[in-house]
Amino acid sequence: MKTNIANVVTNIYLGKKTGLLTLRIVQSNNLYKIFFREGQIYHISYGNKKGAECLSNIDSMDFSVCSFIADIKLDMPVASLPSTPDIIKHLEVVDKLVETRVGEGPASSNSAQSATADSGLSGRLSGQLKVALVRQIGPVGGKIFDRVVERKLQRSAPLQKTDLVDLISLLKEEIDDLDDRKAFINEANEIIK
Repeated sequence: MKTNIANVVTNIYLGKKTGLLTLRIVQSNNLYKIFFREGQIYHISYGNKKGAECLSNIDSMDFSVCSFIADIKLDMPVASLPSTPDIIKHLEVVDKLVETRVGEGPASSNSAQSATADSGLSGRLSGQLKVALVRQIGPVGGKIFDRVVERKLQRSAPLQKTDLVDLISLLKEEIDDLDDRKAFINEANEIIK
């Protein structure tokens, strides 16, 4: 069922939720990403565009699916954006429809925890790497992370630092957008330092 993007954003705003809303852009490898902190929008990006520039281009975009993942946070200062109610008004005027899907926060995914625990990754590092991947490619990143760990690494012994480097190398290949790939690599390398 399709709904207006303004309604989705309004629900997140009124619920004072923290997380990431991703909107898949039709005929594009990029995701339109809206980051919320306690209901307030503090960052927007797609491709190499960030902030208010993303809002000015939204009327020319078509979206297929959106997902919200709770508790995803981006460590960055609040961007220069209009207020969240003003953004909602803009989205009401643009009147874009999207199919909604429910996403899970990384901390509540039992299948993800068991898959990464079986691979020997420490829970803390695996969770951080998974969140880093989800930030760049959206909710599907959690499933891709589990698949890569399970099928490509095929490890049951505890992973060493070189194994984590191999995991990052495998995961980065799942990211089509070069800027998103670089951002993932930078964040992942900070995680395993």
